[in-house]
Formats: sequence, structure tokens, C-alpha cells
Amino acid sequence: MKFHIFLPGCVHTPPITQPWEFTLTGPDVVRVAQAADQLGFESVLIAEHFVGGTPHVDTSGSHFVDAPHRP
Repeated sequence: MKFHIFLPGCVHTPPITQPWEFTLTGPDVVRVAQAADQLGFESVLIAEHFVGGTPHVDTSGSHFVDAPHRP
């Protein structure tokens, strides 16, 4: 069975983002990803949106990390 983890602090979606996620730094997120790898998770997930409409900010959030695509 494969398990995945959604990286905290990479998206600010009001219904699901926890207050502590706003305090994470880039190095904190890297440590979470490294820990997930060491624990055997199949992958880490990051939401990515280039453009989001204003009506969706309340439910989808206003901050998304632009994750690079690697082959």
C-alpha cells in the first residue's frame, strides 16, 4: 500500500489550514518532507494553482506554492 502526505504550510485554505502552519518557514517544510521520506511515504503532495478567481479565495485560499515539475 502506498501512502502520501500533503506538505503543511504550502497552501492557506481556510477550511483546512491549521493556525500553526502560518509559522512554518521554508526549512521547516523541507524537514517535514525529509521526515516523510525517512518514514517511507510514497510521495509528498503540494497544491498548485497559477490563477484563482476572487470568488474562490474564501474557500480555496489565497496562497499556493509554485512547485517545479521534475521528470
